[in-house]
Amino acid sequence: MSSKGRSLLKLPFFAGAALANAHRFVKFGAADDKVVQAAAGDPVVGVNDRPAKADNPVDVDVLGEIRVTYGAAVTRGNRVKSDANGRAIPANANEVAAGIALKSGVENDLGSVLLR
Repeated sequence: MSSKGRSLLKLPFFAGAALANAHRFVKFGAADDKVVQAAAGDPVVGVNDRPAKADNPVDVDVLGEIRVTYGAAVTRGNRVKSDANGRAIPANANEVAAGIALKSGVENDLGSVLLR
């Protein structure tokens, strides 16, 4: 497994608000071309690859093996969702998942998630 991830599809957006951290889940913003940091349980568009100031361009990885910051202990093979800070945490069976963890880790680790 690559330590850099393998993005199969990266889409260009604009930051709808400041994205202070890279490798966080993002969701659609108020306009079609905007993304903002995802909050707890939000439907996820993908993961931003770098910080961005509001209204600046940002690339979002939407498909592939993507590096994302973990917000709690995550076990390889488990489904993950966004926490309040856009980090990956375990998803319960009845929740919409953003992806599947490809690497086990703990809070603030830069982990690996399969987005599809």
